[in-house]
Amino acid sequence: MARRTARTLTTRASREVSTKTAPAPTESTSVAPPERELTPGEHTFVQAWAAKALAEHRTVNAPPAFCTHPVTGGVMLDPTEPLTLQSAKLCAVTGTTQAAAQNRLLGDLLGVVGKDAPAGVLDGMLGQMLAIAPRDGLEGMLAAQMVATHHAATKKLYQVTTGGSLDMQTYRYNQAAKLMRLFALQMDTLARYRGKGAHTPPGVTVHEVHVHEGGQAIVGTVANRPAAATSGDAAGP
Repeated sequence: MARRTARTLTTRASREVSTKTAPAPTESTSVAPPERELTPGEHTFVQAWAAKALAEHRTVNAPPAFCTHPVTGGVMLDPTEPLTLQSAKLCAVTGTTQAAAQNRLLGDLLGVVGKDAPAGVLDGMLGQMLAIAPRDGLEGMLAAQMVATHHAATKKLYQVTTGGSLDMQTYRYNQAAKLMRLFALQMDTLARYRGKGAHTPPGVTVHEVHVHEGGQAIVGTVANRPAAATSGDAAGP
């Protein structure tokens, strides 16, 4: 009985102490204010963004997750994700269902960023490939090249800001400019491969010709040539 009474007194005392010593609520610990309402312009912007996201919706909308290997310290696929989900994500990122091709592309990207790079760097690069949405193995390889080129270009641009001699800064900037031109060329190549950049020769293209009763039409190439001189013109007055 005495032990129970002692415990009760100890509990009551600790509650009183904690109540007396508890700091008064401050502005930093108060509840955050409610969100403000959107303006009409912001509401229109959000609706347009939502429609775009809905139009670009994919079954797999997240790249494969990577984590650090507990023993080697390298990068590895997240073992907590189901294998079927990993396969679907890798297919969406690389554009191919071939496991060997998928591993080759992942190895290439890992070689670009370095084996000691954080797992989040590789996650970001695969997210960029997913945004390109390769539809087959060739587009997957081109997407990997584009992401690697972008990574190298931005790295060179960052090195320009880190200092060094004028000659070194100029060299780095020129290298970045070449990589950015290469990236633009890769974009054009992807567009042409997808049929969006077919070259059309300059000129006027007629899609439909309507010939009504009493009219005439010429089908073919028409060139303007000087009119031949008549016999009367050749003879003179």
